[in-house]
Parts: sequence; C-alpha cells; structure tokens
Amino acid sequence: MGHNSSGASKAGLAVYDQAGLPMISPTSTSTSLSSKVFVRTVPSDAAAGKKLANYAYNDWIDNVVIFYNPKSAYSKSLKETFEKNFNNLGGEVFWSIDLQGLSNQ
Repeated sequence: MGHNSSGASKAGLAVYDQAGLPMISPTSTSTSLSSKVFVRTVPSDAAAGKKLANYAYNDWIDNVVIFYNPKSAYSKSLKETFEKNFNNLGGEVFWSIDLQGLSNQ
C-alpha cells in the first residue's frame, strides 16, 4: 500500500519506481503523480477540478478567487485543474491567493 496524501506519495514515488514496487494509494489525488508502479483508488484532481468548475460556472458564478498552498501537491493540482476548466467554460479566476505566503507576513 502507498501513502495517505499526495505530498507523501510524491515524495516516495521515485523510490518505489526505482525498486519496481507497486504503490497503491487510497487518497492521493494530485495529477502530478504518475508512474508505471502508481495506482490510485480515488478519482484524480482532474476529475474533481472539472466537477467543481462546472458546478461553480453553472450556478452563474463568473469570477472566483482561489486560496491555495503551492507547497501542497494536492492543493496545487486542484487549483490548476479547477482554473483550467473554469477558464475553458468562460469564467475568470480573478485572483489566486497563496496561503503559504500569507503566513509569512
């Protein structure tokens, strides 16, 4: 079995890959996780980001602000897939706020 978060899975994936050991993760959703030995049991952030973008846009939300942590593989992946899908629908991400940067101020 693999790790419980996208960040932990990302950190260990190279080791598993090099050893040829399978990694099965029940909770890692980041789209940056890809390898011949990696298997996830949940949908990726690509599916979640698309679903969230459709939900927001179909409820007549044209502009959004995204709060995210760029040091989190999960947060960064979900932000990127949401933003791409929301923009493709005609919406606009008005502002992306780095929560990591806010904690340093």
